[in-house]
Amino acid sequence: MKITSAACAFAVTLYIAATVSSQIVHAQQLSENKWKVFRKTHPCAETLRDWYTVADRNPSGGGNAFEQPPPLAMSEFPLTAGGFSAAQTSADVYRLGGFLELQSPFVFRRFRDDCCRVWGVWWLPSTGAMTIRNIHDIVALRLAGT
Repeated sequence: MKITSAACAFAVTLYIAATVSSQIVHAQQLSENKWKVFRKTHPCAETLRDWYTVADRNPSGGGNAFEQPPPLAMSEFPLTAGGFSAAQTSADVYRLGGFLELQSPFVFRRFRDDCCRVWGVWWLPSTGAMTIRNIHDIVALRLAGT
């Protein structure tokens, strides 16, 4: 049986494709075995703690949406106890940088652009006290006549 150059080229192409795709799958598996920092994108963040979270896979679902913030070097850590602590520290850096609107080699996402704007300080005439309430609670109280 005579092997042509076209057959050799085809075999080499198949070999390269198989090798590259196995490396991609391996890289994805390695990436999945890490603690990752995620930013909540929907619905809005109620608190700074709610804004960034650490998990081994994307916690999106049930009406919540999350994404990994750039740069990935600051948002992926080994799946170990030390890696979890480092990921929590990185999440804190993202939170503080965004809250304080710090400028660095990369721009932090501003908390005021992602936070819920449904909270307010309310004076309750019935008691004379001031309280922090969610606007949805206030609407429910007004509808109830209190």
